Amino acid sequence: CPQHGEIENLNVCDNIADHLVGNVYIKFREEESAQKALNALQGRFYDARPIVVEFSPVTDFRESTCRQYEENTCNRGGYCNFMHIKPIS
Repeated sequence: CPQHGEIENLNVCDNIADHLVGNVYIKFREEESAQKALNALQGRFYDARPIVVEFSPVTDFRESTCRQYEENTCNRGGYCNFMHIKPIS
């Protein structure tokens, strides 16, 4: 999103539980950049599905991430309530 501002962190969930499936979290360096991105994505669609954009109260995603998944030991699989972060290449 160079047109909106510098991205500090990008997390894509690999979970299949309803409340996490398809979730993407972007942390911008500046709050103003986050607001620009939110405004630009409101009302847009991806693959014929609406993009739902909102600010998250979470500031440190390490607390929301499944550490067991990172160690390949999560026995809850995609239905885990903690984020399984998909590697981005």
